[in-house]
Order: sequence, then structure tokens, then C-alpha cells
Amino acid sequence: MGTPDLVATCRYAAGVSRASLSKLCLIVGVPSIAAAKAHSRSGHPTPAETEDEMPAQENAAVARELTEAFERMDMGRVDALMADDVIWHEIGRAEPRRGKEALRAVAPGGGIDYEITGSLHDIVASDDHAIALLEVTATRAGKTLTYRTAEIYHIRDGRITERWAFSDDTAAITAFFA
Repeated sequence: MGTPDLVATCRYAAGVSRASLSKLCLIVGVPSIAAAKAHSRSGHPTPAETEDEMPAQENAAVARELTEAFERMDMGRVDALMADDVIWHEIGRAEPRRGKEALRAVAPGGGIDYEITGSLHDIVASDDHAIALLEVTATRAGKTLTYRTAEIYHIRDGRITERWAFSDDTAAITAFFA
């Protein structure tokens, strides 16, 4: 997927503002929205897009595998894809969860009172990051909430070291899980 597709997909999936989109561009290695648009006008990949695509492909594979493992509720595989000191930023939560133990405490089977399923829309990646665009449905106490997220992963040596999530309705998500 080229850079302009990333810009359009991030805007579609997360409903992000121009400022947030600029931050996303920097996270995935695009110097600016203008660079993304320039690529779009030329129709040709920039030199940076054609150099050494393997790390980006590997990072996309890690993000895809993580998404699939969550869907299968294969917490052993999820655990294996995380760095021991992973930092996990959650929508509506002020402080991130730090480390695998903190994540295990809120994993399925860990005493949580909700279920989350997701449908993968797309994954884009760079040498250090991958972004999974998802439509998610949460079920809790007989109620459901469907929302879209952009899950951003920092990946090193095939493991997720940090994760951020952005959604199209943070207030609704925060209220649903309160």
C-alpha cells in the first residue's frame, strides 16, 4: 500500500484531525502529509518506499498475526508476540499498562466482564511500526458497541514493544467500559 492510501485509510478508519494525521504520518515514516500527496500526484513510489521493504513486510505480518491470535483467543501466541516490557496504551485509560503481567490480568479468561471481536480492514507498515485498521464490536452486560480503531504498534525484533489505539468515538468507548 502506498503512502496516499495510508493517509486516506487513516482518515477513514479513525476520523483523525489533520494534526493527528500529521503525527500518524511521522510515526510510520512519512515526513509530511504534503509528501504523501506528492507521491499520490506522481503515481510512483518515492525512493524511501522502494528501499528495503522486508522489515515493513515483517512488521505487517506481526500485526496481522497478533490480530488473528486475538480473534482465536490464542493468548499464548499473543503473549509470544509481545516484548516482556511492552507498553500498552488503551483508549480512555490515562496510564498505559506496562509489561506482559499487566496485560495478562485483563486478557480473556482473566476475570474481565466483556468480549471484544474485530474485523481487520487493512494493515500498513514501515521499518519500525505497523498500523492495523479494525472495526471492533464489544459486548458487555447485554449491550454492544461497534467502533473503528487504528492500532499502532512499535515493533522491534519481531515483537511488539508499544501499542497505541485511536478510535472514531473515544467518549462512547470510555463510557461503555466504565
